[in-house]
Amino acid sequence: MTTFWCRGIDGTSYDDLVDAMDMNRPSIYRAFGNKEAIYRLSLELFGKQVIEQVKALSDSERTLKEDIDLFLEQGLEVYCEGEQPKGCFIACTAVADSIVHPSIKGDLVQFIESIDECLENRFRKAQENGELSSDANSKLMAASVQGALHTLAVRARAGQDRKYLSELKRFYLEQWF
Repeated sequence: MTTFWCRGIDGTSYDDLVDAMDMNRPSIYRAFGNKEAIYRLSLELFGKQVIEQVKALSDSERTLKEDIDLFLEQGLEVYCEGEQPKGCFIACTAVADSIVHPSIKGDLVQFIESIDECLENRFRKAQENGELSSDANSKLMAASVQGALHTLAVRARAGQDRKYLSELKRFYLEQWF
């Protein structure tokens, strides 16, 4: 996954995969088919991890603001990791790769919709318990939170300072809550 995360599908060669997976080419072909299949499996694995984190918000006893703060903070922890931050695997590679690879575009759309749905469920829960106005548009709020997450990912990959990204996260929270 890391190789694709750093280089995207088209920037990753089979030699890169041989090195990263410690397998020879014939074994890779037999096990996975082609490079796109490996990329999509990596994308799916990453996506499942993110979706599980977001789904957990609906079971939380924390406030909505605390949950959204935690969600964005968990993203920043991943995005800013290492000497050369990679940002988000999906937002920083799948978006570009989806133009040339229609199946990746389908995966990307499905991921975005799944995250929006999970976040929307958390906003609805806040509406039901009186924490958020019933007039609030939970669908647009969910999309807004995901948009902020993507912004943080792209900025992290571009090398912006972690401290600045944390300030930006706090700014978003102040605007929403």
